[in-house]
This record gives sequence, structure tokens and C-alpha cells, in this order.
Amino acid sequence: MFHSFLAAAAIHGDLLQGERDRVIKEFKKGTFKVLVATDVASRGLDITSVKTVVNFEAARDIDSHVHRIGTVPPFLFC
Repeated sequence: MFHSFLAAAAIHGDLLQGERDRVIKEFKKGTFKVLVATDVASRGLDITSVKTVVNFEAARDIDSHVHRIGTVPPFLFC
């Protein structure tokens, strides 16, 4: 049986700033292809290589939505 694993990491508000910085640096280097972020932790991320943002649920207001997806054009709601 063949198993395929996708390298992923997560950032959230309970991580220390240094840990969040390390995760973002590794993501930008391509160490992993998937980054899972909470709404709070994802604010202000500037990662130009991101092509798709998947939102687990819709943002409560337009400002939160813009902070989540930035200028990344396609995005999905699950």
C-alpha cells in the first residue's frame, strides 16, 4: 500500500514569536508546502509564493477577510 504524506506546519497565537518566525521562515524556504494558521496568527503574513488560501469558515467582517487572504486570488471556503 502506498501512503503519501504532505509536509505541513502550523502557527497560532500560543506560539512564542520566535517559534512563529521560525515556522514562517521554513515555509518560505519550501521546507513544507502547507501552513495552517489561526485567524490571529495569520494576520500580517506576507508570503508572496502562496497561491491558494483555504478558509475553514467565512470571516466575520470584510476587514478580517482581507487580513486572512491578502491579495491571494483564488481562495476556498470549506
